[in-house]
Amino acid sequence: MNPLRRHLLAALVNIALLIGGFALSFPFDLRLPVSRWGGIAAGYVLLLVALVLWYLAFREIRRTNRTGGGPVTTGIFARVRNPHYLALILLNFAFFLVWRLWLLAPAALLAVAIWGHLAWREERAQEIIFGEEYREYKRRTPGWLPKLW
Repeated sequence: MNPLRRHLLAALVNIALLIGGFALSFPFDLRLPVSRWGGIAAGYVLLLVALVLWYLAFREIRRTNRTGGGPVTTGIFARVRNPHYLALILLNFAFFLVWRLWLLAPAALLAVAIWGHLAWREERAQEIIFGEEYREYKRRTPGWLPKLW
C-alpha cells in the first residue's frame, strides 16, 4: 500500500473511532466525573497546541519541498521528529478532555498506536532514502517529546 493510502486509511480509522466513541457514549451518558470547565479548558489548550504543531510541521515540510527536498530537519523538526503525528495524537486527547466521554479514551490510545506505527514506518523509509544524514538527525532529535531549549 502506498504511503498516501496508508495515511488516508489511518485518518479514516481515527475518525471512525471518534464517531463511534461519541455514538456509543451519548445514549448512556458515559461522561467522566471530573470538573466540566477544567476538562474543557485543558482540552482547548491541548487543541491549540495541536493545531500550532500541525501548522508549523506542514509549513516546514512545504518549505523543504520547495527548496529541493531532503529530510526535513529545520524549524519545528529541529525540536521533535514527528510534530505532525504528535499533533494528531494531541488532538485526540483534546477531544477526550473537552467532551469527557469514557469511550474516547480508548480512541485516543488507539490513535497513539495508529500514528505511532505510521511514524515508525516513515522513519524507516527516511533512513533508507537519506541514509547516514537521517540517522544523525535521529540521534540528535527526540521522536515525540520536543526539546524546548
